[in-house]
Amino acid sequence: MVRKGQSAMEFVIIVGAVLFFFFIFLFSIQINTGNKVKEQRLLAMKDLALNLQNEIDLAGKASVGYKREFVIQEKLLNGVDYSLILNGDVVYINSSYDEGLAYPVLNVTGSVVKGSNVIRKETDAIYLNR
Repeated sequence: MVRKGQSAMEFVIIVGAVLFFFFIFLFSIQINTGNKVKEQRLLAMKDLALNLQNEIDLAGKASVGYKREFVIQEKLLNGVDYSLILNGDVVYINSSYDEGLAYPVLNVTGSVVKGSNVIRKETDAIYLNR
């Protein structure tokens, strides 16, 4: 015969085990969702940097007198802020989450800004916003 105290203790143990596994399940879902958001953010950063790299490469292959206006978005995916730095022959992009990427580019005089940018080629030199 099972006493009332023993039944209550078994019930508490079973409920505790179920809650434990439920929270482990929720935690694993949260980690998976966070990883997917991070991957999307890195993909958006990569896309932005590669677009800038392509604009510079296009200007480098164009003839003297080439001029083009292009737009760099203000924020990344889901409103994430970022910085985009053109330093000599490398473009750096860093998010506000301390994630960063770097890509090689042709040597460019000038700097890139969020919003409207003008790139041009004069006498075999590439100028950005100058």
